[in-house]
Amino acid sequence: MYAWNEDIREKTEDLYIAILEAVEAITNWLRHPIGESFKCFLQQGDYGKDLEAKLTVNIQDKANAFSAAVSSALHAIVHTIHHNVLSVAENVEKIDDGVAAVGRGVDEVRGDVTQGFSAVNGNIEALGLRALNSLEEYFYGLSKDVEWRFDMLEERQRSWIEASKRDLQNVNYVNFTAIVMPQCMQQAITIPQLLALLNQQPHGSSEYPFEQTLERIRVERDFVLFLGRSLSPSRQATISFVMQNSQFQQWFKSMNSQTLIIHSMDLDFGLSEIVSPLSYMCAMLSQATAIRIHSYPLAFFCRLHIDSEDKARGAKGMLRSLTAQVLIALAHTQQHPDLSFLGYVELQAIQAQDLPSMCRLFEELLKRIRTGVILCILDGSAWFENEGHASDMHVVMQFFNSLVEAIEKSHSGLIFKILLTNALMSQYWRDWFPNGMELCTPASGVMEGITFSSLAMFIKH
Repeated sequence: MYAWNEDIREKTEDLYIAILEAVEAITNWLRHPIGESFKCFLQQGDYGKDLEAKLTVNIQDKANAFSAAVSSALHAIVHTIHHNVLSVAENVEKIDDGVAAVGRGVDEVRGDVTQGFSAVNGNIEALGLRALNSLEEYFYGLSKDVEWRFDMLEERQRSWIEASKRDLQNVNYVNFTAIVMPQCMQQAITIPQLLALLNQQPHGSSEYPFEQTLERIRVERDFVLFLGRSLSPSRQATISFVMQNSQFQQWFKSMNSQTLIIHSMDLDFGLSEIVSPLSYMCAMLSQATAIRIHSYPLAFFCRLHIDSEDKARGAKGMLRSLTAQVLIALAHTQQHPDLSFLGYVELQAIQAQDLPSMCRLFEELLKRIRTGVILCILDGSAWFENEGHASDMHVVMQFFNSLVEAIEKSHSGLIFKILLTNALMSQYWRDWFPNGMELCTPASGVMEGITFSSLAMFIKH
């Protein structure tokens, strides 16, 4: 600790040399024991005076000098510490005065600071929602382009009904509606009862199946929206790319029943992730079109239902969820929809999750909407393409494809569009939708320049 003191260093060296000289003298004395004995006899009282001086006086003098140097250095250190303490005390007093002044200043500007933070938070919120608002506005614009054509759909529906009547007049058929049914026939099932059956709830276990179904649909969509907003701008650019693509616009705006398959080349997507940019886009599309008249989005996010305990997992769970959403749409279009086609046998088959019976239920409910655009949004079907679910997925997806083609050929007032999106490449989509349109999004790194700002410019033009 005293390495900085030159005087102590010198005194330490002197003491060290004195000790070495004493050790040397003792060593030399011990080398001649016989001669030293005669010297002791002859000199008697003066014998060993020189050795004694080297062992005591010289070492003691050097030790005293070393001690004095250490005491002097310690005094200097203590003096310096004392001086520093006084300086610190003065600085503390100055800091106290400064803190008091700052406190007064804070009190004076607190109102301005609060107002400033409110303004900053408002700007941050506006910037954070800018992309979302641009996306919503764009989808709303696309929806408006379709909305004015619903008069055409109603006209097509009327023409289809008239054509169906003319065809029936030329065919010998049995008018089942004219048959008098027995009075003991069970009353037709209601929408709440059918919803409870689809949700695999025991009869009477829930008093509000309609509200519970609506809440479940809303919670899933909001959950995907919440996670989607946390995606990086480069990954959100995938949505901008899709919306500006001509195939997407054609699929969305056309008055035809069509299927669009979108594959993502997102190399940043991990198997542990729940929401991809395409999932986010699907949730936004569902939200934007749900508020439009005669527009009925049906959305299912497969990634949310891969748990083995989830009742909505697999193709059967997906079909039940979509059918429940069709029932909600039907309830909005008709106060008392005709469900008389569901007898005891059909209900038993639906309860047993018989796929052909569930497909027929979906088709019959869809027909009863009569006029409108059905957007069937299926996100992440690749999660259900494993060995445990693949066979059921084949049945359901091929059924959807046949339904798209049948509705398109009917030229009725109903349009049925399917959007199939996958962050991971689907291996069966060509078998399911051989006539579907395909769109592949590039990797997120390729789309660094495609942002929502460019989308906003695109909207303006």
